[in-house]
Amino acid sequence: MTTYNHENYITQSLESVLMQQVNFEYEVVIGEDYSTDNTRKIVIDYQRNYPEKIRLLLPDKNIGVHKNFMNTLQACQGQYIAVLEGDDYWISPDKLQRQVDFLDEHPEYVICFHNAIIFWQDNRQPPGLFRHKQKETSSIEDLLIENFIPTASVMYRSGLIKNFPEWFYELSMGDWVIHIFNAQYGNIWYINEVMSAYRLHSQGAWTSKSDEQRLSAIIQMFSNIKGYIDIKYKETINKSINYYSNGLDYLLKQKESEKSSLSDNLCKILSLRNINLIIFPNWEEINDFLYKNLKITLITLITQQDISQVTILIEITNVDIEDAESILSDILFSISLEENIEMPEDLSISFVSNMDQKEWAALLPWIYARISLDIENKEAIIQAQAQNIPVCYMENISNIQAKQINLEY
Repeated sequence: MTTYNHENYITQSLESVLMQQVNFEYEVVIGEDYSTDNTRKIVIDYQRNYPEKIRLLLPDKNIGVHKNFMNTLQACQGQYIAVLEGDDYWISPDKLQRQVDFLDEHPEYVICFHNAIIFWQDNRQPPGLFRHKQKETSSIEDLLIENFIPTASVMYRSGLIKNFPEWFYELSMGDWVIHIFNAQYGNIWYINEVMSAYRLHSQGAWTSKSDEQRLSAIIQMFSNIKGYIDIKYKETINKSINYYSNGLDYLLKQKESEKSSLSDNLCKILSLRNINLIIFPNWEEINDFLYKNLKITLITLITQQDISQVTILIEITNVDIEDAESILSDILFSISLEENIEMPEDLSISFVSNMDQKEWAALLPWIYARISLDIENKEAIIQAQAQNIPVCYMENISNIQAKQINLEY
C-alpha cells in the first residue's frame, strides 16, 4: 500500500485489507509518504493494533509517488504482490484468496486482475464499471495498446521488476508502465467480477490533466518504453505511438477549429474593430475615484484616437450589468455635458462578463492592449490570463495605431 494525505480514506482502505478471508499468511507493507494531514498517525495506530500483519515505511520527508511506490514494492517479501493505494479499497473479502489460487494453479500467468467500480469523489459523474467488456486472457501486446487494469485490482508475481529506469519517475501514469514491465514475463488473467473500488479526484495527477496533456504523456511513455523492453514489441509500440499521435493531431485541429469559430462569434458579439482595448475596473471600489478614473480614460480615448477604429471592452465580472450600464451612462453624460465633448456616433463600448478560459483564449489575440487603471481588478486580470498582453498607460494612448486585422463577420 502507498498513501499520502489520505486521512479521509485510509481507514476504509485498511479495513478492506484486514477483512480478507484467506488460508495463507499475508503482510501489509505501507509506504506513508510524509503526509501533511493525519494519515501517518492513522497508519501508526493500525500498526500498533496489528503488529504481526502491518509493516510501515516512514520516510522523514516527502519522496514522491513513484519513489514511494518503488521503495514499498522492494520492501515486499511475499510470493505475490497486490497493490492498493490509500484512497481506494477492496470490496470482496475473498479477493486475495481467489487471485492467489489462480496464480498458484497457472504458472504461465504473471498478472491477475478483476473489474472495479470507479467513482468521482466530488460526484461529478455517477459511479460506473472500469471495464464493460474484457477478455479473460491478455498479453503484453494488449497492454501496449491500452491500460485495462485498475490499479486497485491487480496482483502479480513478486521479483519480476528489479530496477526502474530514470524516466519512470517523471511519468504521471506509472501503474501502466509497471503492468507492461510485469507482462513481459507471462500472461494476464481477468476475473469478471467487481472486487475493488477505484476513487477519482478532480485534482489527481492524471485526472487533472487535459486530454491533450494525457495523449502527449502516453506518447512520451511509449517512446521511452520502446528502448527498454524487447525489440520484438517495437512494431506494436510504433503502431500505438501513431494511433495516439493521430488522436492528438485530431484533438489539436478540433480545438483550433473551435477556437476559430468561437473567435468569430466574439467578434460579432463584442463588435471588435481594428483596435480593441480592454479595461478591468475593480467594481468593488465603486466611488468617486473609480468614477473619475473611468471618466478620464474615456475622455482620453475619445479625444486622442480615431474612435471609429476602436472598441473599448470593459470587464464587469464582479458587478451587475445594470449597475455597470448606469455608471457608464452617467460618465458619458457627464463627459458630454460638463466637458462639452460631443459623443461620437460610432463610439463602441462592450461589456465583458463571465467568460470561461476558452472564450478568453479566443478573445485575447484580438486585444491590442490593456488600459491601465489606478483601481483594477487584479484577480479578474489573472483569471483571464490578461497579465501577459501589452499594457497601455494614459499618457501613451495617443501613440496607439491601428493594426490591419482581418475582421470578417
